Amino acid sequence: MTADEAFLQDIIEHPDDDGLRLIYADYLDERGDPRGDFFRVQCRLAKLPEDDLRRERELLGKHKEEWLGPVRDLLGPSGRCTCFALGTPNNRAGRGFLVQRAVSR
Repeated sequence: MTADEAFLQDIIEHPDDDGLRLIYADYLDERGDPRGDFFRVQCRLAKLPEDDLRRERELLGKHKEEWLGPVRDLLGPSGRCTCFALGTPNNRAGRGFLVQRAVSR
């Protein structure tokens, strides 16, 4: 198991523990991965009013296409996704991670 896989497994097993997300964010920062900053921002946003989304939007605008990577095919024929945005009707993000995707036929 890689270090990334171990972090992700811990986060999955303890979904309400932001401490694990923040430790993983530090790990990603040390490797120059901007997801670390994004995870940290989403942990803060989860505790802030909805109108404070500037930094989240900035990071998504710059990195969303790269971060979607292997899940892009699951997002539907349009290839468009708002899945990292908090509170979208078809997709939910949980402090940096896609946690739910609604699919309709």
